[in-house]
Amino acid sequence: MVLRHSRLVDLRISATESKGWEFCLYDDWLQQFQPATCFNLLNLILRGYHVNLNRTRETLVPDLHVEVHHSHFWPTYTREEWERVSIRLQEMIIADSARRMNVSPNQFTEMEKKDILLGKKMTTIEIQEEEKKELEEMRRTKLIQEQTVNVTVKSGEKIQKKIKAAFDFGNSTTSSNWRTRSLADAAAFDESTTIEIDALGAVASSDQLIIPMETLKLFIPCCDVQAQCCAYLFGQTLPEAPNIKEVLCIMVPPQKGSAVECTTPVHIPHKHPALVENHLSLLGVLRCGGGEPALHSRDLALHGRLLASNDELQTEGLVTAVMGISQDGLNMRCYTTTREGISWALENYAKALEREPTEVAPKHFAPCRATLSEDLQGFFLVPTGGDWNYAFKGATWRESTEFDVRADIPVFFFAAHHRPDHFLNFARLSEEEETIDMADMDDTMA
Repeated sequence: MVLRHSRLVDLRISATESKGWEFCLYDDWLQQFQPATCFNLLNLILRGYHVNLNRTRETLVPDLHVEVHHSHFWPTYTREEWERVSIRLQEMIIADSARRMNVSPNQFTEMEKKDILLGKKMTTIEIQEEEKKELEEMRRTKLIQEQTVNVTVKSGEKIQKKIKAAFDFGNSTTSSNWRTRSLADAAAFDESTTIEIDALGAVASSDQLIIPMETLKLFIPCCDVQAQCCAYLFGQTLPEAPNIKEVLCIMVPPQKGSAVECTTPVHIPHKHPALVENHLSLLGVLRCGGGEPALHSRDLALHGRLLASNDELQTEGLVTAVMGISQDGLNMRCYTTTREGISWALENYAKALEREPTEVAPKHFAPCRATLSEDLQGFFLVPTGGDWNYAFKGATWRESTEFDVRADIPVFFFAAHHRPDHFLNFARLSEEEETIDMADMDDTMA
């Protein structure tokens, strides 16, 4: 692509004999940029040459007033000016890729945008079909990449267990393909999926969370192998045994999940009539994600934000139930946030939610027991409109959203309500196919 530079084009046209030339494509960039930055900038320019030569030239030299040193390849820009040029080139390259794939640029994930800018080819339809067949085979064989972790069973015995990293299916260029991910969900979550309780570190005096099994199984289709999802647990504490908590309601709030976090609205309708009439209070949070079900700083930060932003919530004994994908199904661990943990969360939740998840100090939590009950009955509260998953319509997501709820069973992660843009693309493709068919028919009848 560098041969398309106007200076090299002029040299080739005006050459009268064979002659060697030596150039430095970085000009004097190394004096103001790191080597990696120089490489990325040069790669971006050459990618722009490949996508749209004339527009890239106009972006680099928009008018005659731009200075280009006689010994340099590229214009003499300051660091801030090069940043603006880079942004325009990135937008042009991503928009071109979106146009060719017949999607909106907003539908690309950050990882996919990086792949596009680096020049990686997006997966073709034929390869996607092969991946679908492989995932369908996974559904029958449960063949998923594994890693070994330590697990404590009900008897207190410590054993090693293999955990399935189903959230790592495929390569980065297809990580947001909903068809592939939906098949991966089918491979990991089906009617035979079992839920095992890991009692790591819990003792007889630890808090105990009793969860209705049928209600929890209805929540499983809300999970995804590549994105975290969460729900709020409401219930009652037994008067005769304050350390035993019964979950009677699972509230699924509007949320936008990724591989490392799940973002929910600041305020929750914890005074809904269905909760008040049944004397149900917030017990904690249920989170489902890939890998080992470990507690991290974002879990405590979510407790802190809930308590700081919603009045009349109890401040002690909040529980976090974490589900991870395991060899035989789902593996669950529960943790109680201590008073020290609540104090830390109230003071640091804003900073913790902005950072990457980190380990939690031992004094901030205590292991909690959990039991799945077939006799206990529960119900769901979902957003009034039924839509709760904003992973496919992130542009409409706002943490400040106020939402109301109604009693209903939540729709699954890939439900049609959650991805309207996909169906708009289907309709657009169908219209194009009909237009082509009509044109072919006109040619035949001519």
